[in-house]
Amino acid sequence: MDFFSHALWAFFVARSAKVKDWKQFILFSVVPDVAFALPSVLVGLFWAISDRLVPWEAASFAANFWWVSVFYHVAHSLLTLAAFVLVARIAFGAFPWAAAGGWFLHLAMDLFTHKDSMTVPMPLYPFGPEVAGFVHWSEPWFLVVDWLLLAAVYAVLIFGPGFFSRARRAS
Repeated sequence: MDFFSHALWAFFVARSAKVKDWKQFILFSVVPDVAFALPSVLVGLFWAISDRLVPWEAASFAANFWWVSVFYHVAHSLLTLAAFVLVARIAFGAFPWAAAGGWFLHLAMDLFTHKDSMTVPMPLYPFGPEVAGFVHWSEPWFLVVDWLLLAAVYAVLIFGPGFFSRARRAS
């Protein structure tokens, strides 16, 4: 799922579940993508400006940038989430419910939306197995459905639960 959809769905879930620390919930719902993308972009930029010629075709990308997959799998692993929770619990003396919930929501959504991807989810990385998913989040029809659902959810959040029935009565 795309970065903004993760954040918007996290806000909806946090609001619906009345998560006390909703900002932390939303922040950690995008942490896996930031944790994988930021190092990947920085290393890619360094590589690109170095004296090496970087071919950007998909096949050579996978061969030359194997570490992108490693960053992705580490950031999207339930074991990494468990390690984070353990360290936070020891360091702060409390279970990080909001952070763990946001991160887990991200992982759960990606399990279903990364079919046929270079970054096939491996929820127990490095121990496997790969999970194929049902659809790739960048499929045009999926993006349309996702954003239409987000628009409907936010219309209800902003204008109230009777928004669609009021709109129907007005026409």
